[in-house]
Amino acid sequence: MYLRFKRQKSTVFLSCEANEDLELVKQRLSDATNLPISDIQLRNSKNELLDEEKTLQEQNLHEDEVIYFVLKIADTADDWEEVDVQSTNQDTSSSNNQQTGNKK
Repeated sequence: MYLRFKRQKSTVFLSCEANEDLELVKQRLSDATNLPISDIQLRNSKNELLDEEKTLQEQNLHEDEVIYFVLKIADTADDWEEVDVQSTNQDTSSSNNQQTGNKK
């Protein structure tokens, strides 16, 4: 299965197996982004922190699921940034086209 990991304007796609521990997936995300694994937290679409010791299946994560990753705020012991995913211009123009198309 493929999962999408989003942060701000970035999206990383990873191929994963349902029986993989989230810790292993988080390590691959760390490798792909060149960020230390200890500085990454993963959250589901409800902004709930995901458990690294559970598998993807145990956390009800499925094909093409969006997982948000946030980073530890520099020089803090345990403060994390908020989930912040920004739309791209393409997303905005697509949305605007749909809205315009509905008006007559």
